[in-house]
Amino acid sequence: MRGTDERILQATIDAFTKLGYTGMTTDKIAKEASVAEVTLFRKYGSKAALFEKAIETMLEKVASSMTIIDSSTYEKRIVLFLHTRFSFISRHKHFVRMMLVESLLNRLPNHFRVIEIMSNDLIDIIKTNQSDSIDVDFMRKVVIGILIEYTLDMNSKTYHLMNPKEQKAFLVPYKNLLCLQK
Repeated sequence: MRGTDERILQATIDAFTKLGYTGMTTDKIAKEASVAEVTLFRKYGSKAALFEKAIETMLEKVASSMTIIDSSTYEKRIVLFLHTRFSFISRHKHFVRMMLVESLLNRLPNHFRVIEIMSNDLIDIIKTNQSDSIDVDFMRKVVIGILIEYTLDMNSKTYHLMNPKEQKAFLVPYKNLLCLQK
């Protein structure tokens, strides 16, 4: 059986994913986690603090899988960035979609805003050994647009369930769009 903290944090993520920040209530979270509502307040102090802890825990779990290994070329770093983000979004599509919506509605603290998080990671990659011919802001907008479109597309393929050959083929149009094909 999972521990109390783990059940509470998972119930918070589940409630947020289904209902958004304003729709989730501590009562619903407590029932889902099989604890008394007072337990949430004793452990976390407030709905906001509980939510922040749950999101931090969720993001920590996936951070290692989204780290960009120092690839030899700019093109490889961008493709690896797309690969890791498509994988994460594919696994957690409803969660990422709700994070995106709540970010756009300014209901999340700045450090949880999905577009800013992805943008900052991407800018670091683009600026590392970039050529002067790359327009960093334009490339950031195009890549973030690709990821937002994938997040919002209800009919998009489930990237993380594809085999490596299918994933490679899936990335080809994006590589072409970004002029990364040689």
